[in-house]
This record gives sequence, structure tokens and C-alpha cells, in this order.
Amino acid sequence: MTSAVGGCVRCARDRPAACRWAEGPLCSNCYRAAGRRVGDCDRCGLHRVLPGHDDTGGRWCAGCANIDGFVCTRCGAVDEPMSTIGVCARCRARNHVVVAICDDTEPSGTALAIVNVLCTRSPWTLHKWLANSPDLIAELRAAAAGRQELSHAGLDALGDTRRVEHLRQLLVAAGLLPARHHQLALFDRWCQRLFATIDNIAHRQTITTFATWHHRRRLAAAIDNGTLKPASTRGTRRHIRAGRNFLTWLEHRDVALADCRQADIDRWFSTGNTTRWSALGFITWARSQRLCDRRLQVPIYRSATPATVGHDHHVTVVARLLHDDTITLTDRVAGLLVALYAQPVTRVSRLRHDAIVITDQQVTAEIGAERIVLDDPIAPLVTRLVADSAHSGSPWLFPGVTAGQPRSAHGLGERLRRHGVSKGVRIAAFHDLIEQVPATVLAELIDYNPVVVAKRAEALAAQWNTTQHCASRSRAAQPKMSLDRA
Repeated sequence: MTSAVGGCVRCARDRPAACRWAEGPLCSNCYRAAGRRVGDCDRCGLHRVLPGHDDTGGRWCAGCANIDGFVCTRCGAVDEPMSTIGVCARCRARNHVVVAICDDTEPSGTALAIVNVLCTRSPWTLHKWLANSPDLIAELRAAAAGRQELSHAGLDALGDTRRVEHLRQLLVAAGLLPARHHQLALFDRWCQRLFATIDNIAHRQTITTFATWHHRRRLAAAIDNGTLKPASTRGTRRHIRAGRNFLTWLEHRDVALADCRQADIDRWFSTGNTTRWSALGFITWARSQRLCDRRLQVPIYRSATPATVGHDHHVTVVARLLHDDTITLTDRVAGLLVALYAQPVTRVSRLRHDAIVITDQQVTAEIGAERIVLDDPIAPLVTRLVADSAHSGSPWLFPGVTAGQPRSAHGLGERLRRHGVSKGVRIAAFHDLIEQVPATVLAELIDYNPVVVAKRAEALAAQWNTTQHCASRSRAAQPKMSLDRA
């Protein structure tokens, strides 16, 4: 290294030279950037660190450019980004982890397993993560020293944060923690927080029973048979909250649940906003458990017809996803699955790699009970996405930030809405498919409730017949109207 001042040959700025190569002096910024660039050498074709370049812009490896210091002296890697001369970024990050977690410079057993887990993170963010996670480091350090055992309860005590959940999934993937269902664990912690907000002991006991023995048992059964969906826990939380709100509302009216009358039920549903309809499940359950009068009647909820978009808008959105290269590949594929095959974002976000089968003749996807052949416009995009994401090691087609978990449906939905992929676009795709495929076949192909598909097909047919009848009446009336005016 040298501190001589001179213009950098790469950025042309007048800064102290961090090194002097055959091409001239390089500043510290350009030197670090050169050490982090990894790819195929344009001269020898090998996958290496590419610190050098030629006059035409080609990138050369250290050997072809006759530059020393780009082989790690610790692990011997020649294709890892360099942190300092002779030390790659991964080895330097590993040294930081060993110092933070272990008392020994040569860890073994559990300590070595924990170090290996942490080193799977990006070396460029690991040092910052170590500095910003003192509670997690203390927990891991105690486990590495054998003072306590790693457990889900220990991590739960550190809070419900993305940092804790990411580390939990890494430890589960490494076998240091037993596997547990992520959504069910989040639901349990959410319930505990909700129960703590209920001051009335009787109400707290009622809601605890409703959440634990009615909803949680159903969620656990759905996990066992593989039918649990992300929206299941979200809807369950909404119903439990509504039950809590209903009991609070009765308490403010000085009415106990056992003394609730039909007038109270009618007033609850006739006033307030639409979120009160979520209490239907709680009231029905309370009647079945004889917590209130079993003769109480609840209204029937009738959902509004979902809004759709026009055909031209639907076609415009699909065309943009197919041809606009400025949209990321993951957003294009996810958006097309919604806009062409009417798949909800909650299902798209949880697609696995093994759901896609690519052969020389066709690309198929397992969305419903049967595999469907993807059309030519979307098939090449899906093939590219599978190839790009195969090296990630995640089983999910759209991997999330948390290790071992798919991208959240909420986050993916927000991204797709920026590109015009809304619920109305999905409904438009659903209506187009109904017009092309019989309802019974379509329900099985795209994994929709057959009753819902049949009712929607019937409604669309009635709407089409009404439209055609009105149009024919209008055409028949036009000559007569014209004659009268004449």
C-alpha cells in the first residue's frame, strides 16, 4: 500500500493511491471494488476474482493481469471477493464470528456448528449484524460455551423480530433446533399478546378457550394434512379479535354473554363497520357451547360481487409483464400466474421448485390437482426463473428474506400492485377462464372451490343472457323510435 497522492487511473479522482498496478495508481474505492468483482475472466475463461481489465473494457483475473494478493492465504479461494490483501471477505467474516461467539480460536462441537450457521450470511453484512445483535450474540455464546441449551423458548424471549426469526430458521435448517411450524408459532405468540390485553378474567377465559380449542386445533389439523394456507391464520386472528371486541361491547352495555338477547345481536350487526361480521364465528361457537342462548339468530353474510377490470386493461397488464424487461423476473412470473391463471398471491408466493417440471417439449406447473401446461409466452420466463433461483438452495420458487421461508404474500402483493396486478386483474382472468373451460374441469385445474366456480359461471351466464336480451330489445326498438321521430 502507498499513500502517494495522484489521480486514480479508473475514476480519475485526485485521491491517495491505495496500490500501484501496471496500469497505474488506484484509489481505495476502486481497489475495493476491484477485489469484490467476481466472474468469468474474459481472457482465460476461468471463474475468478477480476481485479484487472484491458483497454476494451474486458475483465481479467489476477493471474492474467499479473496482480498479486488475490488468492486467500487462509482458505486458498481464488473466486471469493477479497476483503484485504491475501484474505477473502468470507474468511475475515468467519474470524469476526469466532471472536464474538467462542472463547477458543478453533471452535468444535456446538460452537463450530453455530459458527458455520452464522457464516452462511453475506460476509458484507455479517459484521454489522454482529454489532447490532447483542442479545442474540449473548444467547449463542452461552450455547456455544455449554452454559445453556439452544431452544425455541430462548429465542422467543428475545422478541418477535425479523432478525430473530431469520436466525431461528438458519438453526432449524442446520439441525441445531427442532423444526416447528412457523405460522403456528407466530399464531401462538400473537394469542398470548392478545390474551394479555383482556382485563376481564371471564372474557379472557372465554377467548382463550375459543382460540385454543376451536381455532388452534383446526390449524394444527390443517398442518397435519398439508392444507394450511397463509390466509388461514390471518382470518383466524380476525375472528378471534372480533370475538374479543364483541365481549367488550357487551361489557360496555352491562350485558354478560350468558344474558345476551336477540336485540343485542341485531344492534351489534346493524351498527358499526363491516369488521363486525367477523364475530359470526364466535357467536355461533358460543351458542354451540351453551355460553349464550342457543335460540339466538345471526344474519347471513352475503359477500358483494368482486369487482373486475375491463378487458383492455387486463390485456395491457399481461402484455407489460410479458415484454417489459425493466420489471424483475420474479415479479413478471408471479404477476403472470395471477393475471393469466387467476392464482391468488397467497398461493403463488408458496410455489416450490418441484411444482415446476421442465422438459424439451413443455413446461408444466402443479397448481391444482393436475399439472397444467404453461403457454409459450410465460414458459420461457418460468424456465429462466427456475435456472436463476436454483443456486439459492431454497425449495421455494420465490424465496423470502427469512431463511427457509417463502416470500410473504403481503410483500409480493404490494410489489405486483405497482405493476398493475390487482385483485380486479385476477378476477378478470378468472372470468376469462370460465368462458373457456367447463366449471367442473376449471375448479380442479386451478384449485378453486367447485361451488364457487359453478356459481360464478352461472352468474356470468345470466349476466351475458341479460346483456344480449337487452341489446336485442334495443336493436328492435331503434327502427320504431326512428320512425316515430321521423
